[in-house]
Amino acid sequence: MLDNYLKINQCTLHYQIYGELNKGIPLVLLHGNKESIAIFQKQIAYYSSTNIVIAIDSPGHGLSSYLNPLTINNMALHIGLLLKALPYSKYNLLGFSDGGNIALIIAQDLEIINSLIIIGANLYPKGIKTFYYLSLLFTSLFMKNDYLNLMLKEPHISIEELKRITCPTLIIYGQHDMIKTKHLQLIHQNIQNSILKIIPQGNHFSFFKKTDILNDFLKTLEKTI
Repeated sequence: MLDNYLKINQCTLHYQIYGELNKGIPLVLLHGNKESIAIFQKQIAYYSSTNIVIAIDSPGHGLSSYLNPLTINNMALHIGLLLKALPYSKYNLLGFSDGGNIALIIAQDLEIINSLIIIGANLYPKGIKTFYYLSLLFTSLFMKNDYLNLMLKEPHISIEELKRITCPTLIIYGQHDMIKTKHLQLIHQNIQNSILKIIPQGNHFSFFKKTDILNDFLKTLEKTI
């Protein structure tokens, strides 16, 4: 697979396209904090046999260049501009963790997003369960960097912004996710065309371990689009 690069403003974004000979609306994959395209190997293998799949390294991650300031909104802006620069009119967008936060912002652009899948996303830092948030806060006493700040201080997505998302949406969390149950219910209640699915006995990272369950959930969304 060839590596593709496109400069958006002062950031050069790295992305890969799989299944280019397939037809239909491409599935875009957005990874989480301090991750890269590599986490999606199983999903790319599964979906690229029948779909166009576009995997993107977020700014400051993988082979994409750093972005200053490195914020959720700024990353979403640049990835959104990349999608508009590619030769497709619509996308099915999947985001995991920080990638899910980014996807919630991009999905407000109704012109380019056909459907949305978010996994382990949150609207603001206090949506994280207290134990995990305090653990991050404790780590910040000894280590300070922009990636840790993304989890401690971001995102900042309002209910009003959430209500702008009208495309079919699949919301996935682990039963024992690091996101508060009330918080994920808040997200579900304010995206009018959404389905909430819980991975039994799963945690924030069950995305990697329970691929078959995830793929079954994605099939649920496919029936609505």
